[in-house]
Parts: sequence; C-alpha cells; structure tokens
Amino acid sequence: MQPAKNQVKTSATQKLRDLVTALDAVLSTHVDEFTPAEVRYVLENYKGKLVFNLQTDFERARPIGHTGPSPFDFILNQDNS
Repeated sequence: MQPAKNQVKTSATQKLRDLVTALDAVLSTHVDEFTPAEVRYVLENYKGKLVFNLQTDFERARPIGHTGPSPFDFILNQDNS
C-alpha cells in the first residue's frame, strides 16, 4: 500500500472508531433514561427502525465530483434495445 494511502487508512479508521465510541456513549446515556416499560414499548413498536445508517451520512459528505458508483447506475446501464 502506498504511504499516502496508508496514512488515509490509518486516520480514517481511527476517526471512525472515535465516532462509533462517541455514538455508543451517547446512546448508552440516553437509553439508560428509559424505564423498563418504555424499553419494552420501543422494542415492540420500533425494533425494525432502531438502526443507524452511517453510510448515508458518509455519502452526503463525499466530495463533489466523486466518480464512484451512483445509486442510478442500474438505470443508466440498462440495455434499452
């Protein structure tokens, strides 16, 4: 791996680790404030929605002009014959 690429990998990995650690701390603090009845209610009614999608946040932060895959590539690449 190239030195610059290795540096990006190292810094990005550390920042991601720091982000996840910070999120875990905030979530733990707030979840601890729920009563047992509230926890049961949330699990029974929102279980499928209790997920963070960091991918969307990172895609929004992607630099303008990024040439990576687009969510619309499947449309543009369809054979229209």
